Amino acid sequence: MSKLQRRYNMLQYINDHGRVSFEEIKNQFPDVSDMTLRTDLKALDEQGSIIRQRGGAKSIHETTKANDPYFKRVLRNQEKKLQIAQKAVKYLNAQLALRPNLTIYLDSGSTITEIAKHFPDEWCTIVTSSISNAYALSALRKPTVIVNGGTLNRFNCCCDNARNLAELERMNFDIMIFAVAGFSEQEGFTCVKEIMDEVRGVIMQHSKKVIIPIDSTKIGVSYPITHARLEDVDIIISDDDLPAETRQLFLDHNIEVL
Repeated sequence: MSKLQRRYNMLQYINDHGRVSFEEIKNQFPDVSDMTLRTDLKALDEQGSIIRQRGGAKSIHETTKANDPYFKRVLRNQEKKLQIAQKAVKYLNAQLALRPNLTIYLDSGSTITEIAKHFPDEWCTIVTSSISNAYALSALRKPTVIVNGGTLNRFNCCCDNARNLAELERMNFDIMIFAVAGFSEQEGFTCVKEIMDEVRGVIMQHSKKVIIPIDSTKIGVSYPITHARLEDVDIIISDDDLPAETRQLFLDHNIEVL
């Protein structure tokens, strides 16, 4: 097999699997030395075909998944989103039973919209800028739902408006449910781009509890903008496939894991 053919096959394998370890690559090319395989990975990375990571590589397509149109992302990992929503609703029911009329901020994003679809029909105030959240919450009778307007953000099916900042600075939230696109120990909780980051920062500062719902496929994934660090978060809600070492990392930072 020529060098070009081997690299092409390697690229196809990485694209087919999204992210792979170096051990998996070695298994695919058992007759090629480790040094040659690392040289191949470096060459593919330098030409922009893949992204090298510690212990392996990931596909460019995997990196751009968070840039998919909103309604395309809604269909991804639906079982995991449902698991997260069920855990979140159980937690919210318990909190609302202890103290009705909580003020809750729901961020935008497909996982949080899944939570909105199953949100308890109990007395509380919900603030959101998400159009998809608002639509899901419209089926409820008891909550007061405040929808922040602004310019349509097609990426997250929400409204962006810096003028909301002044109003939000006067509000106090019992719970903030905060969307992220990835988590890594080094970069923290990250997103693809800076989506009204100042507004989110203000809400976080005015919230008694910050909750991040994140499915297991986003663990070990990092994007350009860090929105939160471990010390900023009180509760993580994930699916049943959350890696044990990541769960322990959260627990070691006094974060409750559901």
